[in-house]
Amino acid sequence: MALSIELGLDTFGDIQAGIDREALGHARVLRNVVDESMLADEVGVYCIGLGEHHYHRAFAQFGRPTREIGVHSHGYVADTDDKAREELWPDYKKMRDRIGSERGWPSFTPEQFRVEIERGSLYVGAGKQSRAELPPQPKRSDFRVFT
Repeated sequence: MALSIELGLDTFGDIQAGIDREALGHARVLRNVVDESMLADEVGVYCIGLGEHHYHRAFAQFGRPTREIGVHSHGYVADTDDKAREELWPDYKKMRDRIGSERGWPSFTPEQFRVEIERGSLYVGAGKQSRAELPPQPKRSDFRVFT
């Protein structure tokens, strides 16, 4: 059986700098994200992950047709649930705190990490969960995939 890989892009599209390294305004950033999304689709990129609230607003504002939406969540798999949590925690906290510092959020805590795994959208563990055990997908007609 031949293996295939589908590549996608992921962005919040919230912070971009111009060639002068100065931050671009929100309107310019949204225009760039829309243009980048359309180009990605034209050249065959499987998907572009973009915060849904940005996607609908930006495409409507700039008169572009919206496409089907997929939902994705981050995950990490290891030999045991405990090992997965232990291995992911330092890097996930570092990433979350970096993003949070740009947005004025407090430092990410172990309790928040636990809640994201147990009741949120972060899938971390031994990889034994079947698809049926995952949280239900949102009931939206424009979602095409959940990854």
